[in-house]
Amino acid sequence: MLKFTKNQSRVLKLFFENPDQSFYFRQIGTLIHRQPGFFQREMEKLVKSGLLLDEYKNNCRFFTLNKKHILYKDLKNIFHKTHNPDSNLKNILH
Repeated sequence: MLKFTKNQSRVLKLFFENPDQSFYFRQIGTLIHRQPGFFQREMEKLVKSGLLLDEYKNNCRFFTLNKKHILYKDLKNIFHKTHNPDSNLKNILH
């Protein structure tokens, strides 16, 4: 079973809502309302799993969603169904 931590879910939600954007640590922290230290380890796990890609530009580490990941389409559908305010699936699961 695939299970994400709260911080991983927040990060993935940001990326699935903005699939064509790349973000750096502090920017992600601002957007998900967390200090980078609280989710840095979770980001490493997402990169290691292949869900996120990382690259360095001008001494900043940027992250993007890996659209070629084997689970991308499935996870995208799940996140849109469970994190959409109008979703009945979210109410059923909680």
